[in-house]
Amino acid sequence: MRKQLLKLLLLSFGLLSSGSAWADDTYQRITSTGDLEVGKDYIIVHEDANVAMGVVNSNVGSKVSVTIASNTISLPSTSDVNILTLGGSSSEYTLYGKKDSKYVGYGGSNYMVSAASVVDNKYKWTISFSGNNAVITNCDDEGRMIKAHNYHKYFISGTLENGLAIQLYKKVEAPKVLSSIAITTAPTKTSYTEDEQFDKTGLVVTATYNDASTADITSLCTFTPSLTTPLLPSNTSIEVSYTENAVTKTANQAITVAAKPRYTITWMVNGVANKSNDYKEGVSLTPEFPSLTTLYGKTFMGWVTTSTVASNYSGSFVNTTSATSIANTTYYAVFATLVSGNEVLKVDNLTKESIGVTSYKSWSNKQWTSSAKYAGCSTMGYDEKSIQMNATSPSGIVSTTSGGKLSKVEVEWTSDVSQSSRELQIYGKNTAYSSPADLYDTDSKKGTLLGAIVCGTSTELVIDGNYTYVGLCSSENSITLDKISVTWTNGTPDTYTNYCTTITAVPVTMGTAGYATFACTEALDLSTLPDGLTAYRAVVDGKTVTFKPISQAVPANTGLLLKGANNGNYEITIANSGAEVEGGNAFLVNTAGTTFSADNDYYYFGLKKDTFTFGTFDPATVAIPANKAYLKIAKSAFPAGARELSLVFEEESTGMDASLVNSEKRILNSEIYDLQGRRVVKPVKGLYIVNGKKVMVE
Repeated sequence: MRKQLLKLLLLSFGLLSSGSAWADDTYQRITSTGDLEVGKDYIIVHEDANVAMGVVNSNVGSKVSVTIASNTISLPSTSDVNILTLGGSSSEYTLYGKKDSKYVGYGGSNYMVSAASVVDNKYKWTISFSGNNAVITNCDDEGRMIKAHNYHKYFISGTLENGLAIQLYKKVEAPKVLSSIAITTAPTKTSYTEDEQFDKTGLVVTATYNDASTADITSLCTFTPSLTTPLLPSNTSIEVSYTENAVTKTANQAITVAAKPRYTITWMVNGVANKSNDYKEGVSLTPEFPSLTTLYGKTFMGWVTTSTVASNYSGSFVNTTSATSIANTTYYAVFATLVSGNEVLKVDNLTKESIGVTSYKSWSNKQWTSSAKYAGCSTMGYDEKSIQMNATSPSGIVSTTSGGKLSKVEVEWTSDVSQSSRELQIYGKNTAYSSPADLYDTDSKKGTLLGAIVCGTSTELVIDGNYTYVGLCSSENSITLDKISVTWTNGTPDTYTNYCTTITAVPVTMGTAGYATFACTEALDLSTLPDGLTAYRAVVDGKTVTFKPISQAVPANTGLLLKGANNGNYEITIANSGAEVEGGNAFLVNTAGTTFSADNDYYYFGLKKDTFTFGTFDPATVAIPANKAYLKIAKSAFPAGARELSLVFEEESTGMDASLVNSEKRILNSEIYDLQGRRVVKPVKGLYIVNGKKVMVE
C-alpha cells in the first residue's frame, strides 16, 4: 500500500518517468459521462471483491484480482486484466480488449462473447452512471448489462435484477514532460530604437515534449524584458520563457537596440549655469526646471531660449509642461522689477470629498478658496475616490458666483480608469450660470468654448481672455477626475519693467540706524558704490574692532558692514569676479559646513531701540540670517569676565578714526579721554582719544 501511494505522489508531481521500474499503468474510477473519451483505455471493476474483468472466455469475463487504493488501481504490465479501448460513439460505444485483441459483446442469456470485429449491435454498448456505478447496456438488448456474477464474481451480461454493480476505471495518462522550447519563426521586427517595446508580431515559439510531440505555445510565453518595458541599448536579446507542470524552458531572440541621441540641456540663472545635464531625446524636462521666485529684488517671470531680452520684453515664455529634449538647448531665467499691481491668485480645488456627493445628483452653493460658488451634477467614480461626470444634460459643474477673472483650469485624471482621449471641455462667459443644464442649452447660455483638457495628452488649460464664470463638462462618455483646480485672478494685474536674464546690481536697504551687515552670493564691485553708501571690512586687534573702508571687487559671500542714509535704498553693481580683500577681513558669512568653537565669542550687528548695536549670540540656538555677516573673537582676548569691545571706524578721506560712540547713543563701553588726558563719560562734539586712537565725535 505504501509503495502504491508513493508512486501516485511521484506520478502527480511528474517525478516518475515511463522508463522507471515502477512504471505501472494507473487507473482511476470515473463517475460521469463527461470522463468518457473515445480512444482511451478503461477497465471494468467490481470493487466489493477487488476484481477486474479479464478476457472473455467460456461465455464470461474472467476475474483478475486487483488492489484498489483511494479509487485508484495500479496495473503492472504483466497483469491479466483486459484493457478495454473505448471506440464508436456515445450511443453505440465499442469495447476493444487489448489483452486478446477482440471486441466484447453480448452472447445471449447471461453470456458474454468476443470477436475480432464488430459483427452487429451485440458488440455495441451505451454507457451511463448511477452514483459511483457504471451502467453498460447492450445496444441489441437494452435489458442486458455487463455485471459481476452474484456468487463467483466473474463478469456476465446480466439483467437489471441479475448480477452485481460494476465500476469503470479510466487510465490516467502520464503527463507529457516539457523538453525544450525553440523560436521556430523569428518576429517581424528585430531592430529597435531605445525606449521602444518588443513587438512579438510574427513570432512563433514551439514546445517539444518527451514523447517527441510539439505544440505552438507562443501565446503562453513570457518575455524578458517584458512587452511593456522600454528597451535599452544594452538589450541584445529577448528571453522567451515557458513553464508547464513546474518545468521551465527558455529560448532567446536576438535583437538590436539603437541608442537615442543625447542632448545637453543647460539652465542659466543670472548668468550662471544652475544645472547642465545630458538627456536622451524625447525626455520630459518639466521636472528639471529649477524652482525660482525672486532674486535680488526682482521677480522671476519665466524661461526663454535667448541669452538676453529687451527691457520692455512682451514676448512669450517656454511652456515648461511640454518641454522635451529634442536638441542642445540653453534656457535662460528672466527676471523683472515689479512696478505696480496687487494681483492675487485664488485656487479652488474640487474633489469628491469636498463636493460630498456619493451618488448621482445635483448640488449647489459649494465654495472653496475664492469667492466663486459652484453648482454641479455629478457622482462618485467607481473607484470611490473621484468625481464622475457623464456627457448628457445636466451633468457638469458651473460657477454661479464669480471668483474673479478665470486664469487656469487643471485636472488630475483618475489613473486606474480607462478613459484615453476623453475630454473635459471648459466654457467661459461673463454672466452667471444658473445650473449645469446651461452647458447643453443655447450658445448664449453655454458661453464660449475655451478649449479642452484631453486625458493622456494634457492636464491643464491656461485661459486667454477675460471671463468671470466657468463651465465644465465631458465632451462624450463619462469621465472620472481625482481633482479639478480652478484658478481665479483678483486685484489689479501686476506690471513689470526692466526685464533681463542677468541682474547687474543687487538692492540694499539700510535700517533706521543707517548701518547694516551684508553678504551676497554674487561677486560685488565696491569701487562704484552709489553716493552716500560706504562699505567696510573688519580688522580685529585684541578687543578692538576697526572698520576700514573697502573699494574693490570682492568675491561672492564676502561679509561687509555698510553705512548709508537711514532707511536708504541703494544698488551695488555685480562684478564678474572678485579678489581676496586687501588687508584681510574678519567678517564671516554662515555657509554650509560652518563650524563653531567654544573658544570664541560670536558677535552680531543689529538694531536695539533704534540704535545700531553689537552683541554676542550663541550659534547653537541663533542662526545668522541670509545675506548677513558676523564676527568671531577669541575669548582669550578679554580679561576674565570682561566682554567689552571698542568699535572704531577708519575714514578713508582723512585717515582719522571715527567711533560708533556719539553724544546721544553709546553702543559699547570704551575708555574715552579729551586731548588734555581727562577721562570723559559722556563726550560731546569734538576730538577725543578712544582706546589710544584719535576719534571725532559728531
